[in-house]
Amino acid sequence: MKFILNALMKTSLFFVGMMLMMPDFSEAKVKVLIVYFSQTGHTKAIAEDIKEELKNIEVDVEEIKSVKEYPSDKDELRKIAKEESENDTYRPEFKDINRNVQSYDLILVGSPVWWGKAPKIVLSVLETYNFSGKRVRHFVTHGGDPKDTVKEMEEACKNEISESNILVHYKWLEDDREKYNKTFKAWIEAIKTELRWIEKAELREQKRTKEIKAYPRVGKKTESRKQKGIKEIKGRFGFSKKTEQLKQKRVKEIRTELGLNKAETMSD
Repeated sequence: MKFILNALMKTSLFFVGMMLMMPDFSEAKVKVLIVYFSQTGHTKAIAEDIKEELKNIEVDVEEIKSVKEYPSDKDELRKIAKEESENDTYRPEFKDINRNVQSYDLILVGSPVWWGKAPKIVLSVLETYNFSGKRVRHFVTHGGDPKDTVKEMEEACKNEISESNILVHYKWLEDDREKYNKTFKAWIEAIKTELRWIEKAELREQKRTKEIKAYPRVGKKTESRKQKGIKEIKGRFGFSKKTEQLKQKRVKEIRTELGLNKAETMSD
């Protein structure tokens, strides 16, 4: 029992120490983009909860909207959703998202599940914008059969599948808030931890960049001192002038010995 208590205490101290090492979001410079598609309001509700949880950092929110509006009637929407899910090559036109996704440190993409798949309009957005190399996490609402929705979305934005995604049954939002709150809380804390580490890495990179920028100035000063030292030595011993004089004198002596000066005079 004592061993277990000691182990728990050490673990707690470790996590407390790790949290203290992480930057506070009040000074964070990280940027987050939330992009979501929502027709019934469930995915939108999660997007709003995320923005509220990350209110101390810079967060931009963009809703994916189709150029051709989807019907508000649920039966009609369900019919269209089924038709789209059966057409793997269909990509509906969407209204432009005026954001440079490459300028964000973390991108959170929200989507419902239509007949076990990601809506084609979501895939259209992910395939159109350049998400490659970016940290992308997904939040998905479903009715009980999400299947490979997240995998589809990850492949569409050319990113590896991440464990930092959340699947939420829409009924949790309506009838089981306790279960939703527990699931959401665990996920958003993982997102916050990831953002803290991103911030920490960026601070290190900024410091490294400043050091690199300082190197040329150091090199210039060192070279300047070197040239100055050489001039001082040459001036002190008269190397430049004396060496050249001795060289010219010796050349004349050699030419005289070989009769070159006389030969040149005669040839003239």
